[in-house]
Amino acid sequence: MANECVLTLPKFKPKQQVVFDSKATEILFGGDTRAGKSFYIRKAYILFCSQIPGLQCDIFRLHNDDVIAENMTGETSFPILLDVWTKAGLVRINQTEIVFWNDSRITLEHCSDDIVMLKHQGIAKHVRTFCESCQILERRIRALTGWVTMSE
Repeated sequence: MANECVLTLPKFKPKQQVVFDSKATEILFGGDTRAGKSFYIRKAYILFCSQIPGLQCDIFRLHNDDVIAENMTGETSFPILLDVWTKAGLVRINQTEIVFWNDSRITLEHCSDDIVMLKHQGIAKHVRTFCESCQILERRIRALTGWVTMSE
């Protein structure tokens, strides 16, 4: 379905491409502000979701306002990157979720309290990212990574 409407995304930088091409199931990477980490995550999630029906992805930050601002505003935000597909009706975007034509989803989440561990308990996700993870308590990250799974 997406073949009818071509989406053009900015290219990865060389280091971003190395991460994208990796076969690793867990990757930790960091860098300076505006180094391209958030863009990498958004582009990778778009590519994954457009190619894998039913894929469930999420992005966590400590505070809800931060995860929304980081991913829904700016020149490489989800609404800007997916504008062509949104206008074509292939993608639906609201404040905290992007839904693709093939039922793949990207959700924006926070983990500012322990309730988040209960909220997500038993709900499997395929890809999970923690942005600014040094701000998030280790026990919350451990609890949330326990529900990341990928079927064959």
